[in-house]
Amino acid sequence: MHIREYAESDLAALQALHSAQGFDYAFPDLRNPLFLTKLVLTGDDASVVGQHAAPQHGKSKPRKTSQNPMLTKRKPGQGSAM
Repeated sequence: MHIREYAESDLAALQALHSAQGFDYAFPDLRNPLFLTKLVLTGDDASVVGQHAAPQHGKSKPRKTSQNPMLTKRKPGQGSAM
């Protein structure tokens, strides 16, 4: 597993992960400049298996800790991702 910066070419894989989780909210627009960090977790074969994006909230300074979830791929029959 490797962590790297998000690239636009990751978008389709991340949208598919989000859709597979069945979340009841829309996938965020990662082009929004309020996202201060955008990281992607890749498997050994370089496939995208997870993502973390931390937005800045309002006019506040970035937090030293993050309470934003990380989107990860589940294995079939594994239950919830976390």
